[in-house]
Amino acid sequence: MPHERIRVIDHTTGEIFRSLSEAAPHLFVTCSGLASAYRKRGNRFIFAGHDLEFVPTGETTHRRIVRCIETGKTYPSVKEAAKAVGVHQAYMSAHLNGHVGAVKKLHFRKFPK
Repeated sequence: MPHERIRVIDHTTGEIFRSLSEAAPHLFVTCSGLASAYRKRGNRFIFAGHDLEFVPTGETTHRRIVRCIETGKTYPSVKEAAKAVGVHQAYMSAHLNGHVGAVKKLHFRKFPK
């Protein structure tokens, strides 16, 4: 499932981190612990002695471009490819991960964003 990328600004030190996973080691916490605090407390709060601000960037992670081998058509995501073919997203993901042979007699391949 895609997650929205969140930029972290540490107003105590003036540092700007591109993501939660980049900020977590500097704050001596896990990425999931930082994400949990963000969900519970909102966009700005004091955490581990740091004045933090979280800024959603509108970008998503884990998104993959999908191309149909037979037709050459490209889709911006697994969800869009599944929708175009008329199957559930989970079935398309299973095909892309090698668990299902073909999707309605078509073969697809995923590429990084």
